[in-house]
Amino acid sequence: MKKAIWLLILCLLSAQLACAPSTSNVSPAANITNSTPAQNTTAHGFTIGPAPLPLPFPILPPHATPADFPLVVNTVIEKQYYLPGQPVKMTVRITNVGPDNVTFYKFPPEITITADEDGHQVILAEAGSDSFQLKPSFMMTYNLTWDQHGENGTQVPTGWYLVTVANVNFVRGNPPRGTLANWGDQRIDIQPSYPQGILVKDIHPNLSQVSLGNNVTLQRVSLSDNGSIFYFFCLPKGYGEHPSSVIAIGEYTINGNTKSAGFAGYGDDMSNGIKLVWGENNPLEIVPKDAKEITFKITSIVENMYNGPPIDLGGPWEFKIPLQ
Repeated sequence: MKKAIWLLILCLLSAQLACAPSTSNVSPAANITNSTPAQNTTAHGFTIGPAPLPLPFPILPPHATPADFPLVVNTVIEKQYYLPGQPVKMTVRITNVGPDNVTFYKFPPEITITADEDGHQVILAEAGSDSFQLKPSFMMTYNLTWDQHGENGTQVPTGWYLVTVANVNFVRGNPPRGTLANWGDQRIDIQPSYPQGILVKDIHPNLSQVSLGNNVTLQRVSLSDNGSIFYFFCLPKGYGEHPSSVIAIGEYTINGNTKSAGFAGYGDDMSNGIKLVWGENNPLEIVPKDAKEITFKITSIVENMYNGPPIDLGGPWEFKIPLQ
């Protein structure tokens, strides 16, 4: 199943610097942090040590080597699903897999989270004031705990949040080359808290809607305490050539509260149609046990073709799913 949204952001803003910053005052700090966590975050300091073997391999552009992109940055979340108010513990690991020392400025790095729903960003920790040099095959580990509060001190809304290690400023190589980069590879899902319990159910509605002659069938809905998944089958009018990609956008309503479902995962089907799935990789919101109905609306489906312009299938396709 192809993904309609990529989860990894690696944004190189400056690949080469004619003159790198001086490294004469680089400090080999360990077990300390001079970063400034926001009031909603506790930082437990960073540690430096040899990286576990085998070393991870960086994601490289064509013709690039680990000397060009020497850092592998991972964020490890204690668990993927949280209820409101539960402390979110995370660990950031930066490994130097290149052949040269890597010098960081403004270290430890800035850590942010961004809401999938509206793009609102919360800074969990501002960039530190240290300079630091990371040797080849060494790893930096930075621990933080977030209390789920935003800058205004209140609980953030439920939903998915992307964790980003942001504005990492580092220099490596001879002659020195500087890079400013962002990495985002983990999401946090804050689920609503329902004292009445969560609905766990597998439904096969087999409901169909047609727009501009393009038929979409809701085949299955999977509801669990991990979230919701919606499975559709789309048969475009005169379907023949398989598309190179499909962009399908949806939204859903539970108890009068409408949220974006984002983009669907998609794939070809043996029955000469297109499978569309929302929530397969990142399940949508859990459903309270007393909910009577879910409304799922596919607002648009566009086929991108190997030969020819994109095909807009129209829409919307709206499905009301009884739960009781």
